[in-house]
Amino acid sequence: IGAITGSVFGFMDSMRLAGQSEVLKNASNMAKGKYMMEGTTRSATLFGVFFSGFHVVKYGLRVTVDPGDYSEIGLAGAISLGALMSKP
Repeated sequence: IGAITGSVFGFMDSMRLAGQSEVLKNASNMAKGKYMMEGTTRSATLFGVFFSGFHVVKYGLRVTVDPGDYSEIGLAGAISLGALMSKP
């Protein structure tokens, strides 16, 4: 689900940037397509990894601690966002 959401967002963002970029306006259709596929793939990968990481943490909390539905979602969200914002 996360990869599908990410690919849609990545495609929309790549389309917007391809239309606004002075360099891409003069580029060939092949180059524009390659740029859009790279943006779509990058965004789908990021969203997919985040979403699957969130679920791993959520179900891990459920198995080990079982804090309840709302607490496990909140804790998993906080841990996932913390991991996303950390800069190694």
